[in-house]
Amino acid sequence: MRSATICLTCWLLLSSSFGGSNATSLTVPPEPPVWPETFHAVAVQNRSGSLALVDLYYEWQRGRNANLIHSQLGTTLYDIEYTNHTSYYFNLEEGTCRKITFPVGILTPDWLANATYLGTENVDAHDTHVWTKADGFIKYYADVHTGLPVRWIFFDGAQFEILSFVVNETLPDADWQAPSYCFTDKSQKLLHNTVLMA
Repeated sequence: MRSATICLTCWLLLSSSFGGSNATSLTVPPEPPVWPETFHAVAVQNRSGSLALVDLYYEWQRGRNANLIHSQLGTTLYDIEYTNHTSYYFNLEEGTCRKITFPVGILTPDWLANATYLGTENVDAHDTHVWTKADGFIKYYADVHTGLPVRWIFFDGAQFEILSFVVNETLPDADWQAPSYCFTDKSQKLLHNTVLMA
């Protein structure tokens, strides 16, 4: 009986030293990705069948984020956001602009911290880890192997399919500047664009 107890103890020790760590790692969800401080992503946006191509530029250190939303067979809406909670939505072709103040600034690189892990899912032939955050406000899909974003879906069904993701690529400084008419009375002119809340 004693030898059986010793063998069982040895087996438990060996299991925890070799196999046990692997078993534990399978039950621990992966850490969500952290965004690089500067990047350019290109995405296809689908809002209830309304399609657009989006150029997303993110510059954490300079406190700014840009979405250039190119409507299908239409015009381009510029959404320029700053960490001071101010965003400018303007359309150069239509000469419209709208300034909006939000309670929060741009996302931090680790904005997915404390997200809820939902498991894995195959998306467009990519094996992805899936997280959700803010009571289902967003679902975020990242490639299992590279950590790069593949898709994100907002609570209202707006879906973004990531086509490319380039670190350290950004816009020239001049392209971040809202046009002068954004700072006049004309800035109150409403934008007639279904992707305003992108």
